[in-house]
Amino acid sequence: MTLRRRSGSSWVDTTQVRRRSGSSWTDVQTVKRWSGSAWVTVWTNLTLALSGGTSSLTGVGASGSVSATATASPSGGSGSYSYSWSRASGDSGISINSTTSASPTFSAVCQSGVPRTATWRCTVTSGGVSVSETVTITLTFFSRDTDPV
Repeated sequence: MTLRRRSGSSWVDTTQVRRRSGSSWTDVQTVKRWSGSAWVTVWTNLTLALSGGTSSLTGVGASGSVSATATASPSGGSGSYSYSWSRASGDSGISINSTTSASPTFSAVCQSGVPRTATWRCTVTSGGVSVSETVTITLTFFSRDTDPV
C-alpha cells in the first residue's frame, strides 16, 4: 500500500508515518479510515518479498523427487510475524512441508523433462495487519538419458 502526502504543489509517496506522543515521536504501524460501518486499513508499513521456488535435478530413471525452497522476507509491522501458505493455482501434486514456516520446502515426483508448476500465496500477519504475495514454484527432473546440453 502506498500513502501519499502533499509536499508543496505535488504529491509524494510516504514510507514512514510518525505521530507526536508527548515530547517524542513514535512510528505509526497502520493508518485506518472510517468507511461507513467499519474501519479499513489504508496504509501499513508491513511489506513482503518472496524469493526462490525453482529447482531442477538430474538423476537416473524415468522420474525423480525434486524439491525447492521459497523464502518470505517481511519488513515493518510490529516485529513478530506469522506465516500462512496456500496454493493459489496450478499443479496439486506439489506439496509443502509446512504452511506456517517463513521458508517452506515444496516437493513433487516429476517425470523426466516435464516441469510441475504451481503458484503459492504467502500471507504474513504482524500486529493484526496482513499482506500477501505469490510465488511460482517450478520443479523439473531430467533423466541422464534426456538431460539437455
